[in-house]
Amino acid sequence: MAAMTLAGTLPWVMPAWRLTAAQAGSLQAAFNVSHALSLVLGSAVAEQLGARRALRWASASTALAATALALFARDAATGLVLFVCLGLAFGATYAPALILVAASTAPTQRGASVGRWLAASSLGYLSSILLCTVVASAFHYAAAFFVGAAGAAFGSLAAITGLGSAPAAVHETRVGTSGHLGSLADRSSRLAVIGYLGHSWELLGMWAWMPTFLLAVLRAGDAGATPVSSVWIAAAIHLSGVLSALSAGHAADCFGSRRVLVALGLTGTCCSLAIGWSTPLGPVPVLLLAAIYAFAAFGDSPVLSSVMTRSVDPRRLAAAIGFRSVVGIGAGGLAPLAFGLMLGDGAGLRSPIHWARSFSVLAAGGVVATACAVALPEDCTGRAPDVPREENRKHA
Repeated sequence: MAAMTLAGTLPWVMPAWRLTAAQAGSLQAAFNVSHALSLVLGSAVAEQLGARRALRWASASTALAATALALFARDAATGLVLFVCLGLAFGATYAPALILVAASTAPTQRGASVGRWLAASSLGYLSSILLCTVVASAFHYAAAFFVGAAGAAFGSLAAITGLGSAPAAVHETRVGTSGHLGSLADRSSRLAVIGYLGHSWELLGMWAWMPTFLLAVLRAGDAGATPVSSVWIAAAIHLSGVLSALSAGHAADCFGSRRVLVALGLTGTCCSLAIGWSTPLGPVPVLLLAAIYAFAAFGDSPVLSSVMTRSVDPRRLAAAIGFRSVVGIGAGGLAPLAFGLMLGDGAGLRSPIHWARSFSVLAAGGVVATACAVALPEDCTGRAPDVPREENRKHA
């Protein structure tokens, strides 16, 4: 809930802080970069301290950073520093949380379990955008920041009290081949990393530009869209992510990861190629296609994560997650830039051709993700055996 406070309050933060569009974008970019760096940091801390202790520290740090943001962010300079601190703390929760989910779940149920966890993340993003928008419009943007801080504080309390009192065991990670690449000795894990790269390229590009695209479609259709409408559009996209994470993870357990990944990859690629050309159809068909697009683009996330947890030795999972974060988020973070370069100047916002060629850039990620899915073994479990649940708990 702390991660989307800027997205939910931007229409009020910009005039209050006298921000230009470039300055507003730099705040979000600073948060994204610090968040990406922290994904690797969280993996390293989980290796050294154990997943349970790492998650507690990261959750508490996120709550403190979100509270400091609400108390002290009153201009572009303080906002930049505090959003960077928030990104560094928030990103460190990812790896230890994924490790704990994998360690406490049977392999045959892991897709659904990871899906529920990612659905909770999307539900937090959705709640943050909606609540921050309502609170900022009714009271003040600082009050909306406190909403995000309250969510982070609740999450920290849950991490401290709900993960058991036994000290986390620090397991040995240097077994056989060491390092990040050594953690990806299995073919399935390597394909999962490359597929995650394609997934991140398509998803992060879509997340960044879909609100602007749909806002342009609504304005062209005389639907009375305002800048605040983009906030609600972003909320709807994350709602689709909640449903996608829940259903895709469960489907992977029932029908196999490979089949689900191929279906989602093909659907996402087709949507990337089609949605830019759909603008003449009007708002309703475009919105329906966008919902399918968001569902498919996010749906392979829990499936790819479950493939990773099954194909990587649990003792090396933190290193593998860190490497995947660098590759996936690092490459995916460039997708919004590539999209914008293809879109061109403001005239591109009114041209289906410009939108179509920009979304086709994202389709390249879908092609990569689909190709990796086709190449996966049928069971997607890899060669590394899952350790018994008791030993998994000890690792976590």
